[in-house]
Amino acid sequence: MRTKYLPALLLLIVFASCENQKSAEALLATADSTQLANDITDINSPSRKWNYTADLKCRVNNVLSTMTATERLVRDAGGVVTESRMENETYGTQQQYYTDDSVKQISTYMPVADMELKVPSFCLDTVLRAITAMSDFVDVRNLKQQDMTLAYLSNSLKNDIVKQDIKQQEKKIDSPAVHNEVIANRQAVVNRRIENLQILDDNNYATFAVHIYEPQRMLVTTVANQATINDMPYKTKLLLALKDGAAWFSSLLLALVYLWPLYLLCFAAIVVYKTIKRKKLVLVK
Repeated sequence: MRTKYLPALLLLIVFASCENQKSAEALLATADSTQLANDITDINSPSRKWNYTADLKCRVNNVLSTMTATERLVRDAGGVVTESRMENETYGTQQQYYTDDSVKQISTYMPVADMELKVPSFCLDTVLRAITAMSDFVDVRNLKQQDMTLAYLSNSLKNDIVKQDIKQQEKKIDSPAVHNEVIANRQAVVNRRIENLQILDDNNYATFAVHIYEPQRMLVTTVANQATINDMPYKTKLLLALKDGAAWFSSLLLALVYLWPLYLLCFAAIVVYKTIKRKKLVLVK
């Protein structure tokens, strides 16, 4: 029963691979295209290839919560977070006396975070305003648009010319020099295609660098005093001496109570001795 579905499955796989190949060919054709849908002499023409970049540095109340909210915002906008890093920058540590065997360690630190975002170009302003709204103070806000239209057209036109030269050279490859030149021209075509694909990607997705930080904070912890950890304070020695003396005196009292039969025998012996001595004195008189 299962084997009857095998031909249909094979056809589906072949169809999917063909579609992927067509998609790749269409992408490469886009990288070499010199046909623009609109007049590029207009500065606001949709056919212009703009490279969008933005930088933002601001202070927030909570770095971790702002990072989480920003990552969620970028995902909802159809972008990606290419880098997200958080750390605590320490500015100094001081120690203050607390007790004889411990000190208070006071550390000054600042939570900071750096994020690299890629968002659809049409969402850049929305994402920028949303992150700015979560901040208390904006240090730097930089938005840059670089026109890459002429660079894109230059690569495409050069590829058109070189591809024609390659066809002519392939017909008369009669020496290693011509063969090497053909290979070099093909590599140049590939490199210019990749540059154009990068221009198209930068036109569709803006690169957004975000640096956020909190106000400086203090962390107070109690740690052992390394200078006196092996030297017992005099007050502690006195208390231990009193405690040891009381324990020794308690042990002595217990020992004396433990010998009560001996005390009883001694008392009985004294009574008998005195009784015998008194009788002897009576007889002598």
